Amino acid sequence: MGHGATRVPRLPPNERNPLNSPVSDRQPPPYSSPTLRPYGLVEQPEPVRDKKSNYGRIAAILVFGTFAAVILWLISIPKISDARHKLELKQLGDVAHALYAIKTVPPELAEVRGREFYEGAINRRLLPPEIVSKLVSLNGPDSPASTPKPRETVELSSHNCSYTGPQGNAITQLLQQKGPYRRVVMTFNAANWHNYPDHGVAVLWSDGEAQWLTQEEAQDEWGITEEEWRDPAGKLFGKKAPFEFTHE
Repeated sequence: MGHGATRVPRLPPNERNPLNSPVSDRQPPPYSSPTLRPYGLVEQPEPVRDKKSNYGRIAAILVFGTFAAVILWLISIPKISDARHKLELKQLGDVAHALYAIKTVPPELAEVRGREFYEGAINRRLLPPEIVSKLVSLNGPDSPASTPKPRETVELSSHNCSYTGPQGNAITQLLQQKGPYRRVVMTFNAANWHNYPDHGVAVLWSDGEAQWLTQEEAQDEWGITEEEWRDPAGKLFGKKAPFEFTHE
């Protein structure tokens, strides 16, 4: 070695690396790769869920919901029926109030009766137009006619009227009958006679009272047989007391 040269100390053989370079105390940073995951963090596959089990739960919920709805519906039926039969009598009372307001009947309506009388009385404004909605039973197959506008007329079909009615020339005298002489002014027509089998038929009496009448009561008080009760159009309306002044 020449003058001025620096002597590099030689490491002992056991401290040299394979490339014969000095060993450093520094450690290289850990290797990371964008494609490799660190050990211990490998994602586990999601467990396979049993679809049949889910469908079974959904079906059970639907069955339970349907069962609960049916129970609630069955519980509500008596309440709905009770409310309807009370409203049916109130409806007859509203019609009675309108009938009592009639003072005179024009000659063209004298021989008209029942549904045709209601139609003629509405068109001549003896009865208010909105009464058309009161002429249909709340528990029957009929539907009310449209309320006529001013200067319009209404045509009541058999499906727009559920009740019988008086004859024009008899209405004012009929509405004066009271006590033992009272008679039926309105009741269900034959098509609606069995709308409320548990209550009988709704009747509006000439004294203004609206009530339910059963066959047993009609037989006890008026001698109406079961056969006659089953055929009101043929054996009661316009023929036998207390129905002799009411007609379809």
